[in-house]
Amino acid sequence: MQELHTREQVAAYLREARVYPQDREIGIFQTEFAWVCWMPLTSAEQVVAMRTPGTGGCCIVDARTGVVTSYGAARSWKTWGEMYDESIRTGERLPAQQVFPRQWRVVFQLITETATELDYRVTTESLTQPPQPTAEYRLTITKQPRGYRTNIPGAFPTDCAMAMSKITMLQKNTGSWPEQGFQEY
Repeated sequence: MQELHTREQVAAYLREARVYPQDREIGIFQTEFAWVCWMPLTSAEQVVAMRTPGTGGCCIVDARTGVVTSYGAARSWKTWGEMYDESIRTGERLPAQQVFPRQWRVVFQLITETATELDYRVTTESLTQPPQPTAEYRLTITKQPRGYRTNIPGAFPTDCAMAMSKITMLQKNTGSWPEQGFQEY
């Protein structure tokens, strides 16, 4: 793990990990056990963040391990930092999602495409040591109106949601449906 003793080192670590966009300023605040980081929002982004759950949050870089976890916007970054330090002292975990190092790779492969639907094979691969079991799903996307389903009736696993997000982003950016790709989280 890189040494994380200064704001500059933390900013470089987060950019290398692609936690935040490369061209944006990162706010960084040091606590006893970690670095609390956030991306200052423009006034237009603040309006959207107030209407969109899960935006405007912060992440915390554990100064001892380099693990980056994501926290919501319900509290201020300073409050998250205080809570994180207290959780280290007491041994209680805060509810958060690890965003780096990444733990999973979701690979998608187009199986069939018709005029109305696409079928993708979605496979998860563990990036941890020891590795976790892999899983495989079938994701069907309806083109118009846009919809989706999986081979698990009534369920939409996180892995399929990650694949769906990447597939629709690529389709929007290129104008065509991707044949294959992956997303790590």
